[in-house]
Amino acid sequence: MPEIGYARSIIDDTPVNGELEKAPSSNWAYDHAANKDAHHVVFVDRGNALGYDFPNAALTKDSAWHDLDLSALLPAGAIAAALCLEAQVAVVGGDFVLRKKGNSAAYNVSKISSMVVGLWHTCDVIVFVDANRFAQYFFTLGAYSNANITVKGYWI
Repeated sequence: MPEIGYARSIIDDTPVNGELEKAPSSNWAYDHAANKDAHHVVFVDRGNALGYDFPNAALTKDSAWHDLDLSALLPAGAIAAALCLEAQVAVVGGDFVLRKKGNSAAYNVSKISSMVVGLWHTCDVIVFVDANRFAQYFFTLGAYSNANITVKGYWI
């Protein structure tokens, strides 16, 4: 039968790396939640944007992948961005796609597909960025007459 001191250590002591016998105490959980540095990924809301970060004139829509340089808007260490995409459909059947720079597969992407001519699509997406804070975008040639991208925030 464990001693009273053993039971007290379960409740009061902070667990350490490699501890296999004791569960975290409520004090540890409270201290962990109160310590911002204990949480490894944090979302930072950008706040009010004063305009589009990447307006239509800055985007190339030619069925090729293009770099989206987010380094002026995301701090070093950022791993992903929350973006607001707006696109006006010109031709049904095209795509507006974003991906992390360096990815090549078509499965881990954020995408809008054009469905109704003249309609504006607006959606929020998450796109991961590389160590230099670059993503990439793609527009099907002729599918969108207008498009804009705004950064809403980021994960660091």
